[in-house]
Amino acid sequence: MDLRKEELEKLFQKMENYINEISPTENKKEILKTTMDNIKKLTNQLFIDWQEMQDTYNSIKEKHNKVCDENVNMKNKLAASDEKFEKVVEEEEKSYFILQQLNAHLLTTCVDEIKRAYEEINEENKQNNSIFYDFIKDYRPYHLNQIKNYLKLTEEQQKNKDPPKKIIHDVICRFSKKSNMDAKDFIEILIQKSQRNHDVHGYIDDHLQDIVVDKSKATDIISFIENKKKCSIIISKKDTDKLLKLVNMNVKHLQDELDTRKNIWKYFDISSANDVNFEDRPFRMPIEDHYEDNGTFVTGTVESGNCRVGTPCVIMPNQKHIRVTQIYCNNIKRNSCTFGQYVALKLQNVKNEEISPGLILCNARQELCRVGRVFDAQIGILNYTSIIRQGHPAVLHIHTAVAGVQLKRLITLINHETGAITKQHPIFIKQGQVATATLKLSQPEQIICMELFESFPQLGRFTLSSGGRTIAVGKVIKIIE
Repeated sequence: MDLRKEELEKLFQKMENYINEISPTENKKEILKTTMDNIKKLTNQLFIDWQEMQDTYNSIKEKHNKVCDENVNMKNKLAASDEKFEKVVEEEEKSYFILQQLNAHLLTTCVDEIKRAYEEINEENKQNNSIFYDFIKDYRPYHLNQIKNYLKLTEEQQKNKDPPKKIIHDVICRFSKKSNMDAKDFIEILIQKSQRNHDVHGYIDDHLQDIVVDKSKATDIISFIENKKKCSIIISKKDTDKLLKLVNMNVKHLQDELDTRKNIWKYFDISSANDVNFEDRPFRMPIEDHYEDNGTFVTGTVESGNCRVGTPCVIMPNQKHIRVTQIYCNNIKRNSCTFGQYVALKLQNVKNEEISPGLILCNARQELCRVGRVFDAQIGILNYTSIIRQGHPAVLHIHTAVAGVQLKRLITLINHETGAITKQHPIFIKQGQVATATLKLSQPEQIICMELFESFPQLGRFTLSSGGRTIAVGKVIKIIE
C-alpha cells in the first residue's frame, strides 16, 4: 500500500512538471492545479479508507480465528463430555444389571422356601387324592400383587382364602420380617426379581458366609462387589438400604441354618454314645487304601481293639482269611498297633486286586463285624432345599465305604433336642428335621460292613450326599438284612 502511494506521488510530481513545461495560461494553470489538488485529496482519502478497511478486515479475521479456535475447543470439550457421559451411562447400566442379579440371588432363599412349601402341601394332598398346586402357575407378578391385598386381611379371613395365596403369604411375611422390610416393599422386589445368576452365586455366598462368622461386614457388600467385578457400582441411598436389608436377611437365614446344623450334629456326635474303652473291643480297621510293595499293604485307622504281627484276620464282608505279617505306624516298623492309630499293614494270602476301600479288617479269633444292605437309621437333614420322600436316592458314606442307597420308608419324626417322637409315619422329611427311616442299598445283592451306633459309633455313624454335597448325617440303629 505504501509503495503504491509513493508511485502516485511521483506521478503527481511528473504531471506538475509537465504542466510547467507546457506553459499554460495562468487561468488554465490554476484550473489544472485545483484539479490536481482535488485528485490528491481524493486519493489520500481513498488510501485512508482502504487502510481502515484493512484494519477492520484484520480485526474481523483475528476474531474469526479466535472463534474458530473456541469452536474447536468446544467441540473437543463436547466430545470429551459425550465420552464421559457414555461411560457414566455404561457404568449405570452395568451397575443396574449387577444389582438386579444380586437382588435376585439374595431372594433365592425365600423363593426356594416357597417351592418347598408347595412340595409339602402337594405331598400331603397326594395322600388324600386332593388338588395339586402348581408353583410355576401361581408364582407370578399378578399373584404376587394380589398378596398385597391379602396382607390387609385378618388371620381369620386369610384362612378362608385359597391355600396357594396363604403359602406364599406366610413365607413372604417370615422373610420380610427377617429383612426388617415392609412386606409390600419385599413383594415389589420379588416382582422385579430376574433369574438366578450363577456367576453372582460363585462369590456372594462365600461373602455371606464370611459375614456370618464375622470375617466381613454387611456394609462392605458394595466395595466387595466392586473389587470382584472390577467396576464402580452406581446405587442410590434407597437401593443401598434395600440391598443391605436383603443381605442381613440372608445372613440371619444362614445363622438359623447353622444353629440347626450344629444341634443336629450334636445329636449324632460320637461323644453322645456310651463311654466305651475301645482298646478292649474286637479289632476293627476299615481299609482306606491299598498298594503293592513286595507284598500287599492296606492302610487305615484302627477304630477298635488291637492287632499284632502274626494275627490271623478276616477281610469283611468278603470273609477272606489273611495274616498280618508287618505293621507300620508313622513309617516305623512295629510289632503291634492299637485303637486310634493310623497304620499300614502287610497282608499275607491276598492279592492287591482283591482289596478295595470300604472293606473292614477283623481278628479271625474275635467277633466279626456286622454286614447288611437294609437297615433302620436315624437321619438328620442338614442342607437340602426340597423335601425328601420315600424312594429318594442318595450316596451313603459310612467309615471308608461308599454306596448308593434309597430311602425305603420314613418311620417317625424326632425332636433332635429332646429325642421325643413328634410324628408317626411322616410323608416327607425336610431340612432341619430328624427322622427314623429305613434305608436300602441300591445295588442288588450288595452288602457292606456296618455296626450299630450304640456298639461302634465310629462304624455306625454315616453321612448322605447328593449332587456332590452332604445333605444328611445319620446313625445305624438296626440292621434288618
